[in-house]
Amino acid sequence: MKYLILAAIVALLFALLLRRLLPYLRMAQKFIQALQQLRSGTSGSQVTPARSRQQQERLVRCDVCGTWVPATRALGGGATARLYCSDSCRRKQGAGFQVPGAR
Repeated sequence: MKYLILAAIVALLFALLLRRLLPYLRMAQKFIQALQQLRSGTSGSQVTPARSRQQQERLVRCDVCGTWVPATRALGGGATARLYCSDSCRRKQGAGFQVPGAR
């Protein structure tokens, strides 16, 4: 009976210790997997969806200041076909302000 109680206490201590160390063990496992991928050369050929979306996004130039912005963030484009990087540039164009060196 004495050995059964001792085994239960050791098992309980082991379970508590494992519970505390599990996040660190998972982090070490991910680190080792990353090193293996780096070593095998597969990490460079795999492109994440977010990265490929960034590469495919087209840049447009602001008609007032000449700043390049992603097409999804550009303002305007409707009937006037003019594109602006910000609302302040759109207001400057409406007021007739022309920045030197801009298109």
